Amino acid sequence: MKSMLYSRKELVLIAFMGLVLTSCATLTPSGLAKEPKNYLQKEVSIEGMVTALVTIPFTDIRLFLLSDKVASVPVVSTKAPRTDVPVTLKAWVAGFAVPVGQWGESEQRYLRDKLVELGILKDDVSDVVAGLLIAALKGLGSASERLYILVDL
Repeated sequence: MKSMLYSRKELVLIAFMGLVLTSCATLTPSGLAKEPKNYLQKEVSIEGMVTALVTIPFTDIRLFLLSDKVASVPVVSTKAPRTDVPVTLKAWVAGFAVPVGQWGESEQRYLRDKLVELGILKDDVSDVVAGLLIAALKGLGSASERLYILVDL
């Protein structure tokens, strides 16, 4: 009969595989809503249905809600996703101290600077476009209560 004890090498391999499998897991909007602090300022892979798609005028920037049956999260993107079909995307989670509906100048500047850094906004028009984007975010209803948004990479 074989012993049930594992060698140190086997234990390290098992631990490594567990880490790889959990780090590759796809997040859902409800998973993000339950534990947002675990994902803030990080890249995630997230899956849901695209709803409430808005195009920011005079740009190729889209704002949409990525939803599952329990929660939704606002996403800023330069891609044109189809609505009502499952989508998986890689995104950066931007977190804020106050809900979107109560943003002041410092939160708006932070989002604008991050979108410029990620190449979504061009620096020469970033103030105007960021203002339009924030107005659209506030218009998405419950999205204006969020402390985080996703930026599609």
